[in-house]
Amino acid sequence: MSNRDDLEVVLAPTDRGRDVWEQAATNRMCPRCKRSYSAPPMPGVTHMLCDECMAADESARRDRERDARATRHVLVTIPPRYAWATFDAPEFAVRDPVATDRLRAASADRGIVVLGPSGVGKTTLAVCKLRQCVAQNGSLGMFVDVRRLARAARQHPLGSSSEVPLVAESIRADVLLLDDLGEERGADDAVLDVIRDRHAQDRPTIVTSGHALTMRSGIEVFGQRYGDGIARRLFQGAVVIELRLPPP
Repeated sequence: MSNRDDLEVVLAPTDRGRDVWEQAATNRMCPRCKRSYSAPPMPGVTHMLCDECMAADESARRDRERDARATRHVLVTIPPRYAWATFDAPEFAVRDPVATDRLRAASADRGIVVLGPSGVGKTTLAVCKLRQCVAQNGSLGMFVDVRRLARAARQHPLGSSSEVPLVAESIRADVLLLDDLGEERGADDAVLDVIRDRHAQDRPTIVTSGHALTMRSGIEVFGQRYGDGIARRLFQGAVVIELRLPPP
């Protein structure tokens, strides 16, 4: 048998199958997009989405699952006392409307530093922003207290912050809330590694601190403690929110 005969033997069943499919195919109309398409008859099925609409549904399903995973992750890391905190929560008392509006409108792609005295609501506002970022972008958000970060580094058997799981998770998170910067005691390397690596990877970080009340004093305070390079990474291009206690 010649090569041509071999080819005809191989192709013949495929060609016949295609002819049978084309003969059996009927024109349908997608109930969603109203486009017509061809599909083989299916007993009992009169309305069926076209391939494009089914693909769009599958993509939307995957997006919902991703958003749900991101929401579950950030809720796990947020302390229970702040679990209620969202900008739209009825319990939310706006003590500084101007600062709150600035934070709410701030781009999630930029770093954010929230400064102010103890009790002014820095962490509550920062949690609201973290949850907003997760809800809007499906980002993997994470809350971490600097004291917990430093403690994890001190207790790690290898003594290297780069080997600490909590440090690695803090670096990888799409959006990180680093709470109470300056309150850690020792193990500053863990905090510095997180700030440096996230800045190098252009990952947005929300920082709260009561060790400075203004951007100018923050640059000075954190420059003295962590070095000018870290202070520059914290404030360069960041949205700085300066909170004040309400008058008595």
